[in-house]
Amino acid sequence: MMEKNKKLGLFYGVLGPFLWGINGVVTQYLLKVVDINVNWLLSVRLLFAGTALLLYIFLTDRKKLFRLLANKQVYFQMIIFIIFGDFLSQYTY
Repeated sequence: MMEKNKKLGLFYGVLGPFLWGINGVVTQYLLKVVDINVNWLLSVRLLFAGTALLLYIFLTDRKKLFRLLANKQVYFQMIIFIIFGDFLSQYTY
């Protein structure tokens, strides 16, 4: 099991920077050549990333997701993170 986790970690460790680099190139192309509005691009990118993450968690660990969503105290923390942790981080990028 530990060997499988190491291989998966290595895979993610290589995949992350690769996708980050592709993201930069595609974003620059869309902003400069296609002339897409930066606010629209940011919104769509965050919407797809959030949807993909939610779908992944739903498919892999539903119980924890539903337990998290049942806890009303978490909603305020999630909203604060979405605004200050995710949106502002992406917007300044």
